[in-house]
Amino acid sequence: MKEFIATDLDGVITDTDPVFREYIRRVTGKNFKREQVTQYFYEKCLPISKEDVDRAYELMNKENVWEKMSFVEGAKESLKKLGKNFAIFIITARPKETKEKTINFLKKNEIPFEKIFFLKEGDGKIDIIKNLPARISAFIEDRLDFAKSVALNGIRTFLFDYPWNKTEEKIPNLIRIKGWGEVLTHLLN
Repeated sequence: MKEFIATDLDGVITDTDPVFREYIRRVTGKNFKREQVTQYFYEKCLPISKEDVDRAYELMNKENVWEKMSFVEGAKESLKKLGKNFAIFIITARPKETKEKTINFLKKNEIPFEKIFFLKEGDGKIDIIKNLPARISAFIEDRLDFAKSVALNGIRTFLFDYPWNKTEEKIPNLIRIKGWGEVLTHLLN
C-alpha cells in the first residue's frame, strides 16, 4: 500500500508568482520584482491595495490563467515519479470557482493526485490534513503559516525557499528546500 503525501499547488506545482505580478502590473501599472514580494499577501509588502489584488484576481479568472500556468521547475517530472510510490493529495487556497479549470489543468498535464481540496475562507491546511482519509507522511508548501502549522503537528514539511516565507524561527519538522530535486532526495531515499 502506498504512503500518502500532500502538496500545495500555487508556488509549489505552478509558478504562480510571475503571473500574479504581471496581473498586478496590468491593473496598477506598477512593476515589481520577485524579491520585493517579502510577504505572502502582496498588499502587505508592496505599495498596492487589497482592491488592486482583487482586481488582478478577477482579471486572472476572466482570462482563465488557471489552465495555462507554467510549472515550477521540476514539478511535473517529480510528481510523476512520486506518484509511483505515494498517493498524492493536493491542498490549495485557490478560489473555489477555479476547481474545474484546475482539475482540467492537472489531468491534461498527467499530474497524479488522489484528490484536490480547496480551502474555505479562514481555514488552515492543517484543518484539511487532520480530516484526510489517511495520515500523510510529508507535506510540501510555500506559505510559511500553513507550513508551520502542519510541521508543528508532527508532519515532515518541506518549505520552498522564497522571499515571502523567510523566518529566523527554528520550527521542528520544517525543512527548507530549494526545489523539487531536494523533495525527491528526501522522499525517495
